[in-house]
Amino acid sequence: MNLKSLKNKFIIPDLSECVDARIRVRRKLFKMLKRGASDSEIANYAIGNVDASANYTAQERRSDGGRLAYSIKSCNRNWEQKVAALTRELWVSKEDTLEVLKRHPISHLGVSVATEIAMILHPRRCCVINRRSLFGRYFIEYKRSGKDDALVQARKNSQEMFDTFDSKNIENLINNFN
Repeated sequence: MNLKSLKNKFIIPDLSECVDARIRVRRKLFKMLKRGASDSEIANYAIGNVDASANYTAQERRSDGGRLAYSIKSCNRNWEQKVAALTRELWVSKEDTLEVLKRHPISHLGVSVATEIAMILHPRRCCVINRRSLFGRYFIEYKRSGKDDALVQARKNSQEMFDTFDSKNIENLINNFN
């Protein structure tokens, strides 16, 4: 099953839109990298300044009301060159995202933002999933089936799924993403 057909099975329409957006930004970022786009174009796209779907983490509001993307821009000299260099290396590297990130110290750009960039570039090697998404999926599924304990069951199953999520689960989830 490929990701496009998998999205049609999602219960929540927003998730289908999210998958479409991720596919779109992946294609756009690949085209930019292949044509040798400028550091500014690549960096702004990679941290979601052009399209928030490219990096939800960098665009998400923090407790102080700001966004990580703004902090990345305002706290790093030559931030565009640094983020573009990281993105290009993540594109060609076979190494773990954390190892690549260690060579590119960028203030406020940590594992969460870098992992989203890597996931867009290499979804077969790097998958991001969070408990909220799993919980939401299970909760809606149980609620629609009329279970009285939907909240309890969703919490239990999302935790189990998260705890047992391994490379085989990931491979099945994103098979044929390209």
